[in-house]
Amino acid sequence: MGNLIFLIIIIVIIKNTVQKNSAKKDSGMSGSGNPVSSYGSRPAEEYAGRSADRHIGQGTAKGGQNRTWNKSANVRTTSDVLRKKREKEAAAKSKAIVQAEELSTTEFLRRKAGEDQIAHHEEKRQEENRIRRETGGRQPALRYLYGDSIPRGMHLVKCSYCGAENLIYDHRKKEEHTCYFCREIL
Repeated sequence: MGNLIFLIIIIVIIKNTVQKNSAKKDSGMSGSGNPVSSYGSRPAEEYAGRSADRHIGQGTAKGGQNRTWNKSANVRTTSDVLRKKREKEAAAKSKAIVQAEELSTTEFLRRKAGEDQIAHHEEKRQEENRIRRETGGRQPALRYLYGDSIPRGMHLVKCSYCGAENLIYDHRKKEEHTCYFCREIL
């Protein structure tokens, strides 16, 4: 019942937002479809063009020249950076597709398998490094399965945190190991 009420509230909010946005669009347009400025019945584009001519001294009111508000060519906006990034990614993808089309299917699959294997090894190495940092370089103990016999040269240690039964070698101290399950120091 609570989910239904929540869903109804969300629908009402979205409906109100859409109505407000459409009302703003309708109130901000003149009869010709151009946005109306707050200074009268002239379209906002015309007013902006004349004010730009007055302040910068470039172009004409009705779009004769492109106006340059930012005269510095080396300043980039966020949209420019994102656009260029998307273009680079698209170029890289298209290049990879072209290379893939040039290769035979088996060659492509062999390369892909090699890349996946490298990525898997890297993820495994990062996980091992994370565990080594968290445990201070201690090794995890071995898992003891209930009903199995305890191997010769090993003894059973119960984790004080989670209660899991761990196997460690007799000649090693339990403080040198972590629990196989929760990685707490034994």
